[in-house]
Amino acid sequence: MNTGTPTGPVFGFDAQTGYNFDNGIFGGSTSYDLPTETKRIALQLRYFQLTSSGTVPETNRMLAYVFRNFGQAWLIDYHDMAQAYVFNFPVTFDLEYLFNSYDILPRPAGVQSTWIDATLVYFGFATGDFNFDNGIFGG
Repeated sequence: MNTGTPTGPVFGFDAQTGYNFDNGIFGGSTSYDLPTETKRIALQLRYFQLTSSGTVPETNRMLAYVFRNFGQAWLIDYHDMAQAYVFNFPVTFDLEYLFNSYDILPRPAGVQSTWIDATLVYFGFATGDFNFDNGIFGG
Protein backbone atom coordinates (compact mmCIF):
# COMPACT_ATOMS: atom_id res chain seq x y z
CA MET A 1 0.00 0.00 0.00
CA ASN A 2 1.41 3.39 -1.07
CA THR A 3 0.82 6.17 1.44
CA GLY A 4 2.45 8.89 -0.72
CA THR A 5 5.10 9.64 1.90
CA PRO A 6 8.71 8.98 0.89
CA THR A 7 10.52 6.49 3.07
CA GLY A 8 14.03 7.83 2.36
CA PRO A 9 15.71 11.02 1.31
CA VAL A 10 14.30 12.49 -1.90
CA PHE A 11 16.96 13.34 -4.50
CA GLY A 12 17.98 16.96 -4.13
CA PHE A 13 15.53 17.94 -1.45
CA ASP A 14 17.11 16.50 1.69
CA ALA A 15 17.52 19.35 4.18
CA GLN A 16 20.56 17.86 5.92
CA THR A 17 22.79 16.64 3.12
CA GLY A 18 21.20 18.09 -0.04
CA TYR A 19 22.00 14.97 -2.05
CA ASN A 20 23.67 16.35 -5.19
CA PHE A 21 21.23 19.27 -5.45
CA ASP A 22 23.85 21.93 -6.10
CA ASN A 23 26.21 19.87 -8.26
CA GLY A 24 24.29 19.92 -11.54
CA ILE A 25 25.06 21.77 -14.73
CA PHE A 26 22.78 24.68 -13.84
CA GLY A 27 24.67 26.14 -10.89
CA GLY A 28 28.03 27.83 -10.61
CA SER A 29 28.59 28.27 -14.31
CA THR A 30 30.22 31.34 -15.78
CA SER A 31 29.29 33.14 -18.94
CA TYR A 32 31.12 35.58 -21.14
CA ASP A 33 29.49 38.99 -21.40
CA LEU A 34 30.21 40.58 -24.76
CA PRO A 35 31.23 44.24 -24.90
CA THR A 36 28.55 46.71 -25.98
CA GLU A 37 30.19 47.36 -29.36
CA THR A 38 30.25 43.62 -30.12
CA LYS A 39 26.57 43.35 -29.17
CA ARG A 40 25.83 46.15 -31.64
CA ILE A 41 27.72 44.29 -34.34
CA ALA A 42 25.76 41.12 -33.55
CA LEU A 43 22.46 43.01 -33.85
CA GLN A 44 23.51 44.56 -37.17
CA LEU A 45 24.60 41.19 -38.57
CA ARG A 46 21.36 39.56 -37.42
CA TYR A 47 19.29 42.35 -38.97
CA PHE A 48 21.16 41.88 -42.23
CA GLN A 49 20.50 38.12 -42.07
CA LEU A 50 16.78 38.77 -41.79
CA THR A 51 16.47 41.48 -44.45
CA SER A 52 18.97 40.64 -47.20
CA SER A 53 19.04 38.30 -50.15
CA GLY A 54 22.62 37.25 -49.33
CA THR A 55 24.26 38.23 -52.61
CA VAL A 56 28.00 38.90 -52.56
CA PRO A 57 27.80 42.61 -53.55
CA GLU A 58 25.10 43.24 -50.96
CA THR A 59 27.07 41.40 -48.27
CA ASN A 60 30.24 43.31 -49.11
CA ARG A 61 28.37 46.62 -48.73
CA MET A 62 27.10 45.44 -45.35
CA LEU A 63 30.61 44.41 -44.25
CA ALA A 64 31.99 47.82 -45.26
CA TYR A 65 29.31 49.48 -43.13
CA VAL A 66 29.39 47.22 -40.06
CA PHE A 67 33.19 47.00 -39.79
CA ARG A 68 34.00 50.56 -40.94
CA ASN A 69 35.70 51.35 -37.60
CA PHE A 70 37.84 48.21 -37.61
CA GLY A 71 39.23 47.86 -41.12
CA GLN A 72 38.45 46.08 -44.36
CA ALA A 73 36.26 43.00 -44.54
CA TRP A 74 34.89 41.24 -47.60
CA LEU A 75 33.22 38.04 -48.75
CA ILE A 76 34.70 35.52 -51.17
CA ASP A 77 32.32 33.22 -53.06
CA TYR A 78 33.97 29.93 -54.06
CA HIS A 79 31.12 29.05 -56.48
CA ASP A 80 30.76 25.58 -54.95
CA MET A 81 28.19 26.30 -52.22
CA ALA A 82 30.95 27.64 -49.97
CA GLN A 83 32.05 31.12 -49.02
CA ALA A 84 34.59 32.79 -46.75
CA TYR A 85 34.60 36.08 -44.90
CA VAL A 86 38.02 37.76 -44.91
CA PHE A 87 38.84 40.26 -42.16
CA ASN A 88 41.88 42.42 -42.88
CA PHE A 89 42.18 43.52 -39.26
CA PRO A 90 43.04 41.58 -36.11
CA VAL A 91 39.90 39.73 -35.02
CA THR A 92 39.48 40.27 -31.29
CA PHE A 93 38.50 37.50 -28.90
CA ASP A 94 34.94 38.78 -28.55
CA LEU A 95 34.42 38.84 -32.34
CA GLU A 96 36.00 35.39 -32.64
CA TYR A 97 33.65 34.13 -29.92
CA LEU A 98 30.71 35.70 -31.74
CA PHE A 99 31.64 34.16 -35.11
CA ASN A 100 32.41 30.69 -33.71
CA SER A 101 29.57 30.38 -31.20
CA TYR A 102 26.67 31.78 -33.21
CA ASP A 103 25.62 31.47 -36.83
CA ILE A 104 25.76 35.25 -37.06
CA LEU A 105 27.62 35.83 -40.33
CA PRO A 106 24.99 36.08 -43.07
CA ARG A 107 24.92 33.34 -45.67
CA PRO A 108 22.37 31.93 -48.10
CA ALA A 109 20.62 28.72 -47.09
CA GLY A 110 22.72 25.63 -47.71
CA VAL A 111 25.99 27.51 -48.17
CA GLN A 112 29.00 26.62 -46.02
CA SER A 113 30.58 29.71 -44.52
CA THR A 114 33.96 30.22 -42.85
CA TRP A 115 35.94 33.25 -41.77
CA ILE A 116 39.61 34.14 -42.11
CA ASP A 117 41.77 36.56 -40.12
CA ALA A 118 44.04 37.86 -42.90
CA THR A 119 46.46 39.47 -40.44
CA LEU A 120 47.79 36.18 -39.06
CA VAL A 121 51.32 35.31 -40.20
CA TYR A 122 51.92 31.68 -41.15
CA PHE A 123 55.36 30.07 -41.16
CA GLY A 124 56.96 30.16 -44.58
CA PHE A 125 54.62 32.71 -46.10
CA ALA A 126 55.88 35.87 -44.38
CA THR A 127 57.20 38.90 -46.22
CA GLY A 128 60.62 38.09 -47.67
CA ASP A 129 59.90 34.32 -47.72
CA PHE A 130 61.73 33.85 -44.41
CA ASN A 131 63.24 30.35 -44.28
CA PHE A 132 60.77 28.92 -46.78
CA ASP A 133 63.35 27.65 -49.27
CA ASN A 134 65.91 26.41 -46.72
CA GLY A 135 64.37 23.02 -45.96
CA ILE A 136 65.64 19.58 -46.97
CA PHE A 137 63.13 19.33 -49.82
CA GLY A 138 64.44 22.27 -51.84
CA GLY A 139 66.37 21.79 -55.07
